[in-house]
Amino acid sequence: MMDSQSSICKVEKIPKMRNIIIDLLEEASKSFKVHAVFEIDVTKSRQIIKDYINRTGESLSFTGYIVYVVAKMVDKYKYMHAIRSGKEIYTFEDVDISVLVEREDNKDKKVLVTYIVRSANKKTYREISQEIRTAQSAGLKGNCLGSDIDTRRNNLLVAMPKIIRKIIFWYMRKKPVRLSRKK
Repeated sequence: MMDSQSSICKVEKIPKMRNIIIDLLEEASKSFKVHAVFEIDVTKSRQIIKDYINRTGESLSFTGYIVYVVAKMVDKYKYMHAIRSGKEIYTFEDVDISVLVEREDNKDKKVLVTYIVRSANKKTYREISQEIRTAQSAGLKGNCLGSDIDTRRNNLLVAMPKIIRKIIFWYMRKKPVRLSRKK
């Protein structure tokens, strides 16, 4: 069933049996948490990128490669990025991935901003890599949280009491389609 607001996601009711799992996960979140450290061998991936550079002379981003691989995996297993809101599950067609990019601010200082690679599952590795490179060199403007476009909004959020920010975030989570709007 498609959401009446938009055709960008599929909305399904949560099966009643899954409510037990949700209850158990909510209870588990109140207890101690275990953090894990893991290691991934990226030797083969690095070699593929190096071979491409040697063959074409064009440098591609390793971050772009990670975004590409994750986007393809999530596209294959849509439930990996589904969002539960109340008794509904929202499964999105587009896979949007946030990455941190380093930019120069107005005072020639390096700052980290969150850049959103929209519809990453529909882009090639080369397109994603170029988009990230462009985002890095764009200065503080563009499709970023922390950019000039969002500065007024960010300043307003920072000035608000925490309870008001929590209400705003709750409102955004209530209808996940709001989170995926293209800007």
